[in-house]
Amino acid sequence: MLSKAAQFAPFLSSPLFSSGMILQQGQPVKLWGDVQANASLTIKTNWLQAPIMTKADEDGHWSAAIEPPPAGGPYQLSLDDTINTIELTDILCGEVWLASGQSNMEMPFDGEIWDNPILNAEEHLRAADCPEIRMFMIDKEARNDPADEISGTWLQSTPETAREFSAVGYFFAQKLYVSLDVPIGIINASMSATAIESWSPRESNKRLGIAYNYGVPDDLEPAFPSGLYNGMIYPLRNFSIKGVIWYQGESNIDWANVYQHQFAEMMTSWRSLFKSQNLPFYFVQLAPFEAEAPQEIAELRDAQLQTYRNVSDCGIVVTTDVGDPIDVHPTNKAPVGKRLALWALAKTYEETGLVYSGPIPIKARQDGTQ
Repeated sequence: MLSKAAQFAPFLSSPLFSSGMILQQGQPVKLWGDVQANASLTIKTNWLQAPIMTKADEDGHWSAAIEPPPAGGPYQLSLDDTINTIELTDILCGEVWLASGQSNMEMPFDGEIWDNPILNAEEHLRAADCPEIRMFMIDKEARNDPADEISGTWLQSTPETAREFSAVGYFFAQKLYVSLDVPIGIINASMSATAIESWSPRESNKRLGIAYNYGVPDDLEPAFPSGLYNGMIYPLRNFSIKGVIWYQGESNIDWANVYQHQFAEMMTSWRSLFKSQNLPFYFVQLAPFEAEAPQEIAELRDAQLQTYRNVSDCGIVVTTDVGDPIDVHPTNKAPVGKRLALWALAKTYEETGLVYSGPIPIKARQDGTQ
């Protein structure tokens, strides 16, 4: 059995706060956790001149918000409740983005299947030795109800660890890093074969008439409505991020007529969750996939286009030229991540002179019967 001191050792309730993490610059650093009831905590950092004092409530819950450090690092942070001390080291501060969606966002450098790696994967991996690019790998878990905690690990980009990264997320981070010259953190909350309703809160789904059935088999559990929102997005709500990149839609091609409304609802709900009504949201339009259901995928792409036209503070990445007509998982992921980054650089970071978008059609006219 743990000693009383061990049971009440001060700890942070999210592994997002651990040695090696990246913090969002320019936004408060929100900390929270559990200790002994009514315990006093002292928070010390090497970027603040004075310690921060806070106190737990009668249930042992505590929280604090502190000023972020300047971009760069490494920094240190410690917490002390007079019984135990936790020290976090190798903390960086820069830009943090949430990368989410289904298989094309999740897809690592080894590909969706082992014999189908990302195009030029080994060449990209040899160049992936960049300690100021880091990815938080959230353990995949669906929940029936919104969860307060997640599990996961911060990984520093090396030729070995980057193999596990979302390839799209990595290329996005790499482009931002080169352009902004600050540390880049990516929170990877993605999962293959998942529909948008699983990433949306229950209230949003119910407004759109999405049926709920929790009696699904275990192997289909991630597909149930709100399951991944509850397990992988809601627990992030107090961690400061700059914006979201999103690549999803393949699992919703049979319901393209409602996807536009689902997508807009999801963006609204995430912005509310992160308390940022202008949270940037840049997403990838599906590439053509003619081997199966070409009409349905075309309709889904149009729903994505209509979302872009009707929702503020978002951007659409066209992938028509870098897709694969016989594979729903195109391997040419570098242009996808870089195009997402161009949207962020132009619209979020206000860099000028960038070609960040392809042409957007204004209208179409059919001549003849073809």
